[in-house]
Amino acid sequence: MKTLLVVLLAIAAVAMVGCSSGATKGSQTAPAASSAASWIFTKQALDAVTANRKARARLDGAHVYEILKNKEQPSTAVPVLPTVSFKSVATLADALNRGRLPRGTRAVIYDAEHWAQTPADEQRDPASYYRQAAAITHQHGLIFIATPAMDLVNAGAKVADPAASFLSQNIDASAAANADVLDIQAQSLERDPATYRDFVGKAAQQARSANPRVTVLAGLSTNPPGSAVTQAMLVSDITAVAATTAGFWMNIPDLGPDCTDCTRPRPEVAVGALTDRRLAALSTLFTR
Repeated sequence: MKTLLVVLLAIAAVAMVGCSSGATKGSQTAPAASSAASWIFTKQALDAVTANRKARARLDGAHVYEILKNKEQPSTAVPVLPTVSFKSVATLADALNRGRLPRGTRAVIYDAEHWAQTPADEQRDPASYYRQAAAITHQHGLIFIATPAMDLVNAGAKVADPAASFLSQNIDASAAANADVLDIQAQSLERDPATYRDFVGKAAQQARSANPRVTVLAGLSTNPPGSAVTQAMLVSDITAVAATTAGFWMNIPDLGPDCTDCTRPRPEVAVGALTDRRLAALSTLFTR
């Protein structure tokens, strides 16, 4: 029934192109992969980072996708692309078809993960559902951002090596095939920069093989589950993949439905990493 619902919603989307608030068919285009760096932040994370003058300057000239929810207003500290995130294709399609996106929305994220918010059938067949999500989003003239989580490999049964299984299943490649932007959710590996670099490099290669035009980002987190992450780790990660990616999703998660075992938010780690002087040499990601 869920698959049938998605198909019906997709058909409805064709008849309702342009009905989403603030969106017009063909009006939105994603920044090219070779242009300025791109970043993804939640509203809370971006406010915390841009409160620091030096960190705000590091985002100068970048394409900043700001995830907004409820009645949050876009940041005025830096220019942003207002973005809305969805965990299932059905809710994404319903919001688009009914014109329920906030006015001015420029991009949509489909964040499929091995959690209750993403239906089981979507977890088991991410390729099909990322294709559907991209089609619906593009029909409404919006930028489509694909962010499949590594833990999707556990949808059938828990695997011993999620990173290796994720790569072997080419999940990022299938998600990137019709996406404008792909975020490689590698933050669980960020404590080991060499492992992080290896995974991001392989996933990025797969993604670009499927879609040479896709903008590839990599995930970072200030406080993922487990031992504490440091500023130095994030700087090492950023440096390690600077030649591979066009930017990052800087997660500063809070304990809640999206991160049930996260520690307390640590925006100071993100600020410390962004203001680290070693990043000034990464001209492909930072203008100053």
